[in-house]
Amino acid sequence: MKQIVRPGRFEIGQRPSGGDFVRRLDRNGDGKVSKSEFDGPAEHFSDFDRNGDGYISANEAPQGPPPGRERRPR
Repeated sequence: MKQIVRPGRFEIGQRPSGGDFVRRLDRNGDGKVSKSEFDGPAEHFSDFDRNGDGYISANEAPQGPPPGRERRPR
């Protein structure tokens, strides 16, 4: 049986990549996330924009689930 996954969601065991982060937030389709597209706290934008160009690219984007969202063993 195939699991139906809503857009922006991942199959069990699949880890989101930096490219997934960018695709989810990149509203204008330029392949990077600007400050206006970033949906996190504004003060965290510079934590991700490591090269200081004003954009978050796939290689700068976080990978894996957000902190606190990891699956924990039962």
